[in-house]
Amino acid sequence: MRARLQHLRERTNGYTVTPEQYVRFAYVALGALTLIVLTGAAVRLTGSGLGCPTWPKCYGNVYPPLRTHALIEFSNRAITAPVSIAAGLALLAAVRRRPYRRDLVWLGALLPLGVVAQAVLGGFTVKGALDYGWVMGHFALSMLILVAAVVLVWRARNEPRAALAGLETRDTADLEVCATGLAAFFRVFV
Repeated sequence: MRARLQHLRERTNGYTVTPEQYVRFAYVALGALTLIVLTGAAVRLTGSGLGCPTWPKCYGNVYPPLRTHALIEFSNRAITAPVSIAAGLALLAAVRRRPYRRDLVWLGALLPLGVVAQAVLGGFTVKGALDYGWVMGHFALSMLILVAAVVLVWRARNEPRAALAGLETRDTADLEVCATGLAAFFRVFV
């Protein structure tokens, strides 16, 4: 195992990600996570939560039957693969970013971990026949992952020294968007 890790280090040692490139990775991850939240909303709003009553397969098959609710539910599940890739790339790119920033690695790590936790929680939600506790937990975790992605983009766009020197108008607008998102999230639970 140690030899494989050393070989991997040697093969990737010359590959680095610039701060500008990393911002793109962060935006792609944010876009993918936003897309899966929107498809999750479509599942909820159309009542398709049990369109595939079994998990992880749909009616015991790898593909869904040609029924509206099954297709809507299964599309949400299928989007998990590209979302996982985007979240994983955000983490890997944070590790390879130069100059290295630990805060971006920690925030980047939250994304793939959150996606995996969402998949497991989604399975419990289906197996629990859409019990409200599971549904709310699934939704809350979605919002927390989305907040982590927004913070990741915001932190990636702003270098720490630049943030200390003074806030520009664009930076305060970003803070207002984050604060509004958090307020909307917490309003759900009040």
